[in-house]
Amino acid sequence: MRLRPTMKIILCLAVAMAAAGPASPSAEAASYTRLAAGDGYTCGLTKADRIVCKGYNRYGQTNVPRGSYRALDAGPFSLTCGLTTAGRARCWGSAPSGEKGVPAGTYASIAAGNGIVCAMTRAGKVRCWGKAIADKTPRGSFRQISAGDGAACGVTRAGRIRCWGANRRPRPFTPPGGTFTNLSLNYGYACAVADGGSVVCWGDTLPGVTAPSGRFSRVTVGARHACALTRSGKAVCWGDDRGGRTSAPDTTFTQISAGNSHTCGLTRAGKAVCWGGRRAFL
Repeated sequence: MRLRPTMKIILCLAVAMAAAGPASPSAEAASYTRLAAGDGYTCGLTKADRIVCKGYNRYGQTNVPRGSYRALDAGPFSLTCGLTTAGRARCWGSAPSGEKGVPAGTYASIAAGNGIVCAMTRAGKVRCWGKAIADKTPRGSFRQISAGDGAACGVTRAGRIRCWGANRRPRPFTPPGGTFTNLSLNYGYACAVADGGSVVCWGDTLPGVTAPSGRFSRVTVGARHACALTRSGKAVCWGDDRGGRTSAPDTTFTQISAGNSHTCGLTRAGKAVCWGGRRAFL
């Protein structure tokens, strides 16, 4: 049977698509459920349970191991960690920061830092590993954790902030008093959202700017800037604005993550919107 020219074109396209195989991770990454910004790179967890990363990759921090994931986090330097759909912890990037020695167990959330990684079970128990941490199992139960430069902090079930790890920047062992719902650490700066919605920060001060007033739901800290989400989902940023890292767009977000020189927000439609250092944009 002789084929018409149009039919030949359709047949060739079908063969080419079959040979190409399934869509690449970048093609499936049109929408995300979670974002994590690091030092010059950003990772996103897609709705297909894949992690897609883009940006600086000198230490392999964007080389995601094969598998399906349900959580991820990026440290302040070159370490990325995720939780598989089975709740197992995996880390990749800079080995001295915590890629090696990942403990067995199943976890609900993970926090990647520099020299320290912590994971939290569904019951709120925390286990940590990495070269900067001696206390592998901080006492108490937590509802949220964050890791920075050699130290980590958590919001306990009672809303108090507890910190552990190396006693260096940010000064983790002098957190503010009161009760809180959310916190974030980076190199020399830490911020938390109080029960009433105000943002309280400690450690090194950011250049020329203090935390804004208002009512917020969550906060994220970069190397020299920070951002918080208002209760209506608007991003408010402060600190060093070089490269536009604090110039948040007028968009509504459900989640936000600050890297060292950029910030990314997740819209209600699952789209990643980033500002600041462009090479890290998803």
